Amino acid sequence: MTTGGRNRQRCAASPSIGSEHGVARRDFIKLVGLGTAALGASTAVGLGAAAQALNVVPLEEFPEHGPESRIVSLCGLCPARCGTIVRKIGSDGLKRGERAVKVEGNPLDPINQGALCPVGQAMLQLVYNPDRIRSPMKCVGERGAGGWQAISWQEAIATIKAKLGELRGGPGAHTVAVLSNGTSELAGRLMTRFLDAYGSPNFILDAGAAPSGGQDLT
Repeated sequence: MTTGGRNRQRCAASPSIGSEHGVARRDFIKLVGLGTAALGASTAVGLGAAAQALNVVPLEEFPEHGPESRIVSLCGLCPARCGTIVRKIGSDGLKRGERAVKVEGNPLDPINQGALCPVGQAMLQLVYNPDRIRSPMKCVGERGAGGWQAISWQEAIATIKAKLGELRGGPGAHTVAVLSNGTSELAGRLMTRFLDAYGSPNFILDAGAAPSGGQDLT
């Protein structure tokens, strides 16, 4: 009990960040910054390279501050479908004059209750990352050689349409199959409707390949 009492006293005496009698949050950030600067003085080149690598999205990608709005939505990056609130800032360069700048969990959602994993927090990278694929890509050259060419959506749809027509008129519609890991119920329904219209019964759902399958096994 004596040891426990000492621990309690020691914890009570420890300054808390942002408390009235402890270290102010701003002072704490300054201390951390000074420590980092001192540590980086001997490894400036390494830290500079790390900072450049972490700067995935250039600062000029972000819009100037304008009218804000929030959209209630769902995260589609895993089967959990966590509720989200997307914060948007006005920007004249975009259609409807808005740009998403932050994604947070929705505290009113019964699934995640306001929490959101790092993947959900970073989902804007899928939209604004400069290295993202911006258009359909067509394989050119020998298969497996890694040659890709950007094409328009019109050309991509026309290519798929021609290939599907060739298969249905030749070996048959049943030779076409769609494989799914079940991560999107909506996508599964759309693919089922498409195959029904096309004439193939081969919608294959591999639930074991879904992220939730691994969670179930563990």
